Amino acid sequence: MSASFQLSDACVQFRANGSDKHRDLSAWGAKDIFIVDALTNLSDLDNWLKSKAGSYVFTALSFELYQLLPFFSALKKEGAQEPLAIFWEAEHVQDGTLDIPTGFTVNAGVQSQNHSEIDYLAKVKALKNHISLGDFYITNFCTAYTWNECKIDNPYGLYDALNKQTAAPFSVYFKYKEHHILSASPERFIRKEGNLILSSPIKGTVKRGVNKLEDEDLQQQLLASEKERAENVMIVDLVRNDLSRVAEKSSVEVAELNMLYSYKTVHQLISTIKATLKKDVTFSSLLNALYPMGSMTGAPKLESLKITRDLENNPRGFYSGSIGYIDPEGNFDFNVVIRSL
Repeated sequence: MSASFQLSDACVQFRANGSDKHRDLSAWGAKDIFIVDALTNLSDLDNWLKSKAGSYVFTALSFELYQLLPFFSALKKEGAQEPLAIFWEAEHVQDGTLDIPTGFTVNAGVQSQNHSEIDYLAKVKALKNHISLGDFYITNFCTAYTWNECKIDNPYGLYDALNKQTAAPFSVYFKYKEHHILSASPERFIRKEGNLILSSPIKGTVKRGVNKLEDEDLQQQLLASEKERAENVMIVDLVRNDLSRVAEKSSVEVAELNMLYSYKTVHQLISTIKATLKKDVTFSSLLNALYPMGSMTGAPKLESLKITRDLENNPRGFYSGSIGYIDPEGNFDFNVVIRSL
């Protein structure tokens, strides 16, 4: 670890935890920063990223970033939580974890939820009615929990403890100024390596058993679940369609369908869809085709978002967005910000 590291700097740490091709990577300090807000022209972002070729760039994308994308122009809505995205070129990058003190204390006030139980159930009923009418066939409805006057003396220490408990394959700690994101994410949004691009949506989760017999039984229940497998297939179909907008003709392929992956605390059904990327596709064009990820929107994506954005009482912010990095060769890896603080 460089002696210049400070927790007050821009900072990010990824914990691979055995996931395929995902790196243990840490970075801190910012040479240059690009903040995306409601007035940003995405061509300016593309030009900024082009100027950073040969450097590491780290980013956090809020869910509401979709409102800047041409595909969702009809859904633009005032009141999105800003910034919509943070991009920064790192001063220091290293493989592996940082040697930072990991103890922590938490002093939390009263927990609150942005829906009452009656309100929440009424909205779920409304969503089910939209499904029965054929407006969409799967959706993701989110509600937020907050703690008034919550104070954590070392957010990184809390992240370290969270990571040790879950060993999630796409865990990440991200800090920029007042923004701390602690994510024990199991899900990859997109990865690019050369001209190969892939996405690995998750639909279908069950806890681990207390012993081998119960654990194997829970695995079989998950594999046999018609509901979980159907949800997964719906999102696979959506991702195939999204990738086809930026992929070479006939290159989109489902590499894995409803594959069982076992992690420290859960079993999950994961599918992987891959494609050959067209030449000269800009980063904003990729976002327009693929963002937000279908596992966090529903399908069809546009129709689902039309309804849920009005039923959710507040912006999601960085929750169900994405955190990732672009390496000096232009390859990248992005997670899905779930199971997060």
